[in-house]
Amino acid sequence: MRKKKTWLIGALGLITFITMMTWFFPYSPFSVYKSYSYQAYKVTSSDGSYSTRVANFRDTYEKDLKEDQENEYANVTIVRTEGILTTFEQDWLIHMEKVSFGRKDIGTMLFEVERDKEMLLDLLVQVDYTREQREYLMYCIESFSSIEDGLKELQHEKFASRSELNRRWDNIYVDYLNSFSLYVTFYQSQFLF
Repeated sequence: MRKKKTWLIGALGLITFITMMTWFFPYSPFSVYKSYSYQAYKVTSSDGSYSTRVANFRDTYEKDLKEDQENEYANVTIVRTEGILTTFEQDWLIHMEKVSFGRKDIGTMLFEVERDKEMLLDLLVQVDYTREQREYLMYCIESFSSIEDGLKELQHEKFASRSELNRRWDNIYVDYLNSFSLYVTFYQSQFLF
């Protein structure tokens, strides 16, 4: 009877420990789900909400793409924009619904950001931009590096608390918003100079 009681107390203690670790430290090795649910907050500017700005930019981009198809040589910036734009059209950024992010999700996001940053670096080398356009592009590359750093930290963090994870996801969210604004500025600079 005493062994049974000891075993029961040990099992309850282990279940309590795992439950607490899962709740307080979602990415810990002891966590059952290894995911964190994050909900973005609404940010608006004079141009409207983020989803409105992305939709407006997509419309502009598609119009530019259609016009560019008539040219003998494609505008490389316009061609590369489709891949980069999909990064900014992720559901959690557009719809602001609560989304669970596991390690695999973070890895996918990191892959996309690294791919986009590589595309931007290729543009820097391939296209003869003006000095101002190059500066805009460099700011954009730096902002993608900021997202990349934040995602790498999350990917390797095992014992961040829920409040710490929320703060980090908030930072990544803002980095995505800033990167989008910087990319739009860079893209539009193509047609101003």
